[in-house]
Amino acid sequence: MDDGTQQIDDVGPEEEPAPPHPARRGAAGPTRPASEPPPAPPVRLLPLRFRTRRGPRDAEGPAEAGRRSGAWAARGVRALRAAVPALAGYLVVRIVGLAVALAWSRTWHRPFVGRLVAWDSGWYEHIAAFGYDAVLHHRAHRLLPSNLAFFPLYPALMRALRTVLPFLGWAQIALVVANLAALAAAWGIFAVAERLHGRRIAVLAAVLWGCWPVAIVQNMAYSEALLTACAAWALWCAVSGRWIAAGVWACLAGLARPNGIAAAAGVIAGAALTLGLRAVAVARADTAGGGSAASDTAASGSAASGSAVSDTSGRRPAWWRPVVGAVLAPLGWIGYILWVGHRVHDSRAYFTVQRAWRSRFDFGRSTWDQIATVFSNGHTFSLGVGAVTLLIIGSAVLLLVTALDRQPLPLWAYSATLLVIAVGDTAYFVSRARFLLPAFPLLLPIAAALARVRTRAVRGLLIAVAAGLSAVFGGYLLYVWPHAP
Repeated sequence: MDDGTQQIDDVGPEEEPAPPHPARRGAAGPTRPASEPPPAPPVRLLPLRFRTRRGPRDAEGPAEAGRRSGAWAARGVRALRAAVPALAGYLVVRIVGLAVALAWSRTWHRPFVGRLVAWDSGWYEHIAAFGYDAVLHHRAHRLLPSNLAFFPLYPALMRALRTVLPFLGWAQIALVVANLAALAAAWGIFAVAERLHGRRIAVLAAVLWGCWPVAIVQNMAYSEALLTACAAWALWCAVSGRWIAAGVWACLAGLARPNGIAAAAGVIAGAALTLGLRAVAVARADTAGGGSAASDTAASGSAASGSAVSDTSGRRPAWWRPVVGAVLAPLGWIGYILWVGHRVHDSRAYFTVQRAWRSRFDFGRSTWDQIATVFSNGHTFSLGVGAVTLLIIGSAVLLLVTALDRQPLPLWAYSATLLVIAVGDTAYFVSRARFLLPAFPLLLPIAAALARVRTRAVRGLLIAVAAGLSAVFGGYLLYVWPHAP
């Protein structure tokens, strides 16, 4: 066994792991008898890639550091170029949605931009301009809604952008941040799908996210697009084996929205599976006295996890990186909950504030009652409630499909957590469609089915129908539906 240490490195999908330095095994390197069979092919183990450490990074000179930075920049440019078709398709379907909403505004004689910055936007603008409440207010012995219910990442980005663009108002700043976050989310969705399924399915997945029934929220001054962006890049880092970066992105997702904890659930689940399979592989190898047992365990672990990424070196990962990623992942969400308690001197303050907004977790009882009412009392049916009911049922079916399709555990755990939160919360029923907006892994089976359509015209027609229905429903939510989307 050589004395080189192993680490997980941030290598792109186009870069092959570097071979060990010859000096570590001798000048001529290891030799293999002619009768010895060639080594087995790489085992499809986990969403990890390994690389031999070439030397301490603190020994790099300025030239080496500059070359490394230049390589990162070049890799980012290549990744952005690869995502151009997906971003272009996403922009097309969203422009269609906004055009239809603009037509509705002229019909209903209501300001178009004013509807995009209505409802929750006012709370975010107030936080960005004046900060959070320091006390909880009551009226007639009843707790009033507080802005402490809104997580801080979105207003923090609004405030940061305002320092760069001081000539814009808070409403315009909120729209700029939300729409830039939507583009970053579409890019992240493309990156995840391309890593797992290839370029064609990745483009379709990004476009389909723009056709979500409540996709109009992606262009409103809401924080769902920001959460989706952070979660998508957290999951991409997880399936790429960049566990520390995955933990950082998941931490940011936890600062974006209450259901941002779903990103942490995905990262923690993936890290736990990685460490568990590593422990089993090590135990098998120690028991059998060789690496073949570890390879067999790794192969069986691959079948269980559904990972699409290979271990190309056959060596053990640095165990501490998944651990650090898992520890970092929930810190944003937990930190904000604790900060709210400290600010108002009540450890349960955040959950008290949520009850003032009529939001608590009842394990799906209110959701089930609403769905049962839709099917039992046809005279109470409305387009908004009916569409959300179908979306919840469809999301549950797609979650089952992704499980049967052996979707990588970080993605599946993320979607499952979002669905549990959406169904289990007692908040306003139609808002559940918005809570499910970040659940983009549920779209991957649909994108794969579309990719199998042989005729490009049929595929384009199906996407056009989906975009049209999304646009019409978005206009309905903005101008006809009397409540917030």
